[in-house]
Amino acid sequence: MKKPFIVGAALLFSAGSALAATDGSLGSTSQGSLDISAQIAQLAKITALSDINLGIFSGSALSGSATNICVFSNTASNGYSVDLTTSTSGLTISDGTNSAAFTATWNDGSGGGATSLAYNTPLTGQTGSSSLTCASGNKATFAVNVPAANMESLPAGSYSTTATLEVTPT
Repeated sequence: MKKPFIVGAALLFSAGSALAATDGSLGSTSQGSLDISAQIAQLAKITALSDINLGIFSGSALSGSATNICVFSNTASNGYSVDLTTSTSGLTISDGTNSAAFTATWNDGSGGGATSLAYNTPLTGQTGSSSLTCASGNKATFAVNVPAANMESLPAGSYSTTATLEVTPT
């Protein structure tokens, strides 16, 4: 006897918003109504990235940046976090055998200045644009620096990595 009640209760509660619809009545015209609803997930998008060429090491630190990066976030505050990973599994550039560590910073363009990025550690509290094209709102800057001391003893060659910047709406 308990099983029919449980099934009936489950059907009643699973109907959800479908119970708001009303049927029309028989007549020369008939009118019914129903609710239409949708949800929009929190979304983010990073665009306008550019490669960073640090140049040729000649005894001084190498620095470079990618500017005017567009970060869109559709949250009420346009907030996001940014996370940096690389193909070299750390903040390093490599020739395949040897590597040099670099530092990285992120500036969301909201006026707070650059903040250090740690490898695979989200930097929270960033503010982006409410426009997918950043026609309005902040534009970010990603910068890297390889200290001279990290390159002085390395053999000649080409050193690189692929940096991945992942943004998450907050």
